[in-house]
Amino acid sequence: MLGTSLREAAAALRLGQVSATELCQKCLSFIKESSFLNAYITVTEEVALKQAAEADKRFSQGQPLGLLDGIPFAIKDNFSTCGIETTCASRMLKGYIPPYNATVVQKLFDQGAVLMGKTNLDEFAMGALGSDTGGSTRNPASHCGVVGLKPTYGLVSRHGLIPLVNSMDVPGILSRCVDDAATVLGVLAGHDPQDSTTIQDPFETFKLPEKISMKKLCIGIPKEYHAPGLSTEIVTLWSKAADMFENAGAKVVEVSLPHTPYSIVCYHVLCTSEVASNMARFDGLEYGHRSDVDDSTEAMYAATRREGFNEVVRGRILSGNYFLLKQ
Repeated sequence: MLGTSLREAAAALRLGQVSATELCQKCLSFIKESSFLNAYITVTEEVALKQAAEADKRFSQGQPLGLLDGIPFAIKDNFSTCGIETTCASRMLKGYIPPYNATVVQKLFDQGAVLMGKTNLDEFAMGALGSDTGGSTRNPASHCGVVGLKPTYGLVSRHGLIPLVNSMDVPGILSRCVDDAATVLGVLAGHDPQDSTTIQDPFETFKLPEKISMKKLCIGIPKEYHAPGLSTEIVTLWSKAADMFENAGAKVVEVSLPHTPYSIVCYHVLCTSEVASNMARFDGLEYGHRSDVDDSTEAMYAATRREGFNEVVRGRILSGNYFLLKQ
């Protein structure tokens, strides 16, 4: 069952081929067996088994909440989960338990999805380029052979996502196949009154057709993406993917994006500037880590931030403040 798609698992649940509790237990066993990967910060076993039992009850009554009822999922530990510790993998937020769910988490709960736990990340998602600011949904997906989708900015609510870079943060989706990603997007997308950046136009859910014609598809490959240092393995796989599309009837052409070399520089200036602004809220007074230093308020602030943030985070805060102070 762990190798099936979302729709296949949902069908098995509805047909009684497997119960939500059995599926949940299989996932929990796999999480324990692969604990050496350090993939989870918090495993919510008790919550998961309770939610799975509730899903089984709904199935027995013929009243499933939706396509995701009984389906296990995990959430990155920078999304707020009511009553469950949310740390952003940082000492600064150790012990922080949000009083509310992020909108995307609540939407999944409303569909009956079963929370397995909170997954690991670089501190505040800064070292990565499950939220996607600079690639932290798409890049891991490409390394793991799964689908990573970064929705259009404003399509999915960021309410409850602990901010890193407001102008770039987007809740992302990792799934086994494209159809699964489309299904989850259909649940998550839509206007949220608690996030003014979400678009107000109604989002129509869709199901991918079983057969898709490639004959009218034109795919551009930027020549600038063949940058120095690109591994031969990636180039080979890239070429194979292009050949696959061509053989299916698509047209593959070389295009130019001449400003590509400046993208990383622009990203770092914008990213670090917003990081410096967002990280200013973590001062040891409201929540999270507070240093024992009590010589003065200023000394406590400094010690708290020095102890709470790692070197990478502190470096980005310093860089961001430098850019913000430049005339």
